[in-house]
Amino acid sequence: MVAEVNGEYLYRKDIIKLLPKNISAEDSAELISNYINTWVGDRLLYHEARQILTDTASITNKINNYRQQLYIYYYCEKHLYNDIDYKISEEEIKDYYNKHLQDYVLAKTYVKAHYMTMDVDVSSYYLERNKLFNSNLEDKEALKDFCVGTGRKVYFFDEWTELGEFLDAVKSADTFDANQLLFKSTHENISGDLRYLIKFDDYKPIGDYMPFEIARSEIAEILINKKKKEQYLQKQNQLIEQGISSGSVTIK
Repeated sequence: MVAEVNGEYLYRKDIIKLLPKNISAEDSAELISNYINTWVGDRLLYHEARQILTDTASITNKINNYRQQLYIYYYCEKHLYNDIDYKISEEEIKDYYNKHLQDYVLAKTYVKAHYMTMDVDVSSYYLERNKLFNSNLEDKEALKDFCVGTGRKVYFFDEWTELGEFLDAVKSADTFDANQLLFKSTHENISGDLRYLIKFDDYKPIGDYMPFEIARSEIAEILINKKKKEQYLQKQNQLIEQGISSGSVTIK
């Protein structure tokens, strides 16, 4: 035993189970000390609260409601939803997307792009610029071959990426205006000892509809939750009917 508060005991073996693996002795001692202090402090606060607070009926009611919701949650997750088919077809997802386009309007600009880096000391780089600026995402292998053994490197963002995240990757956050995408698909930037040659292959501006590829996973989750809701309501109605038939439920 490492601590006792009003007849409640804390044992070292219970704390050891909570420690991360491969933790150092020093960190282990600190975590144990912090856990003990928190454990003791929480129980002392609880004891004092029980002495001072008088509206126990309200608290008890909330505890009972919370307990009820916990039972329902675990019952649904471990039993009720076992028979649900979690496979959502591509057609279902696309149908939902097309019917709810107004719910999928972009609040940020998204891009697909690729870029090349090279030593900033290279004074003549028209070959690299022409190669990169006249390429697209389908030229991935050719661009990789072009860079082999040269010190140049090429990177591909072939999935929709938020513009700010991409600009951070190419060190251009302070030198690029999203409005440039309206009339220009290329950009150059220097950061440290590297030159960045950038080609934007596609973009979706703020206010446009979210690309299906971005919305897809969210829609799949919505459709799964819809199946859960239907199963939940079906079970509720079944139990209500059984309760009314048996006389254990009365609804006026």
